[in-house]
Amino acid sequence: MSEEFKNLGPEARPDDLSSLRRLEDELQRTGWRMEGRTPREWVAAFALPRPPDSEAETDPVNMVARIGLAAVPALVDTLYTERLAPRPKQDLRIRSRCLEALGLMEPAPTCVIPAILRTLRVLSPRVQRQALDMLAKLRPQPDGVLIRALLVCLASRHEPKTRLHAAHVLTQLNGPLPPEVRRAALERLGDSYQWVRWYALRILGQLPEWDDEVCVALTEQVILDDNNRIPALRLLARADPARAFPLLVEEIQKVEGSEANSKRMEAGLKALRLVEELGARGESLIPILGRLQGGAVIRAHVEAVVDGILRDQLYRSRPEPSPDPAGDERIARLLQEGLPPGEETPARALARWAEGFLPFGRELCVRMALAAARRVVALWDDKYPDDEGPRSGLIALEDWVVAPTEENAKQAVRLGNNVPSQMFCAPDAFSASWAITYATMCVTSKEPPEEWNPNGKPRHMPGGYLGSCLHAVCRALSGMAVITMSFGSSADSPPPLPPEQAAQEVVKAIRNELLPWLCGTWDPVKEPLRRRRELLAAAQG
Repeated sequence: MSEEFKNLGPEARPDDLSSLRRLEDELQRTGWRMEGRTPREWVAAFALPRPPDSEAETDPVNMVARIGLAAVPALVDTLYTERLAPRPKQDLRIRSRCLEALGLMEPAPTCVIPAILRTLRVLSPRVQRQALDMLAKLRPQPDGVLIRALLVCLASRHEPKTRLHAAHVLTQLNGPLPPEVRRAALERLGDSYQWVRWYALRILGQLPEWDDEVCVALTEQVILDDNNRIPALRLLARADPARAFPLLVEEIQKVEGSEANSKRMEAGLKALRLVEELGARGESLIPILGRLQGGAVIRAHVEAVVDGILRDQLYRSRPEPSPDPAGDERIARLLQEGLPPGEETPARALARWAEGFLPFGRELCVRMALAAARRVVALWDDKYPDDEGPRSGLIALEDWVVAPTEENAKQAVRLGNNVPSQMFCAPDAFSASWAITYATMCVTSKEPPEEWNPNGKPRHMPGGYLGSCLHAVCRALSGMAVITMSFGSSADSPPPLPPEQAAQEVVKAIRNELLPWLCGTWDPVKEPLRRRRELLAAAQG
């Protein structure tokens, strides 16, 4: 967009339609055009047949999206028009193009929500779904008018995809859900479409509290819904652990005797991962976990779960460290507020921040990388539980911290050398795997010998392997790949964090693990490792 366009009219706000109309008036007064047409003329071109190449820059939808907020008034007026063309199909095509253009705009124009709600009345499942997708992107507040419109779509009898899109919007609303949504979600647990049931569980998971009716419904869902057993079990474990424990144990025991990479083993491993989320509440299950028989996959997950339980216990029981920035430069650097100023992305600023810790020695850098990678390893485990590679790499990295020998260094680099598929892997899991690869490479201050890791090459980041690790962790938390493009996806991914918040989360994870060690309070690496091996040895013996 030209500087001339940016400077025209008063400041435009995406949440204020009046300011956008003032901007449009100013553009009309100056005679501004985009490729020879006003915004309204480009919107009017939606009535014409679409060009053969819909990706062409001259496609009216792409031109309106390029115009951006200045075209919003024309789009809103179009959506409010009762009849846009003599033929119904043409009318719907114009409305569909309006929604498509709005969906391409950045920043998202939240002022169009009333027009989107009106569009939901159109008798076209395809246009309704487009409108619902736009609402999911805008993440509006859950007011009464919006909730009533969404519940109508959620109850659409003959359109399972409309129900699905409506359920997705309800999980994206920016605020507490009203009571009527709880009732609708419980009813959708019996939906014939498995993904509607899946989103119904996510809606229930956003409720502030769960009563006995919800817990009973979740228990029945675990028993009856084969396709959504694990999500239902995860929610039940949060709502009522005592009720979930027997079902968890039954599901976990499926891993024994299951064929590698089978659906039965995957379900059992995902159930095993749920125990880690319970933290200290899962302590009573440690003896059962220790007796599980299987190969490297099961052993890696069992160690991870017991580690999560013990860490929760230790962090609750150990005294808070009392850091003295004046007495230790390492502590002073850890406690500094904010990342170094610069015009780079938060992830790259984080890598540059890591560079300042390199002079303090290898152990400190490895501990920093370990703490950061631990923050995101579950993103891999939850999606690909039958691939224990990244988790095994972290366990080997802990072994190196306990005994920093060359043999342990080789083992960490070898086990951490995982190269996931860019084409099929979810972006957050892809970045998490690379974060662990870079973390394990921190055990050496120079390029590892070729036989250690023939495929691993450092990214050109400040801070070397440590900087690359923190950069990848930040990208993982933001739902982005560590490369320019990513092709995979996953419905199970948690909501991505804004890049600034993701960087703050990485720093927080590092501080939580390093400050107790630097202050001499306790060792968050060695003590959980020692205790979990004692407990697992006792369970097996």
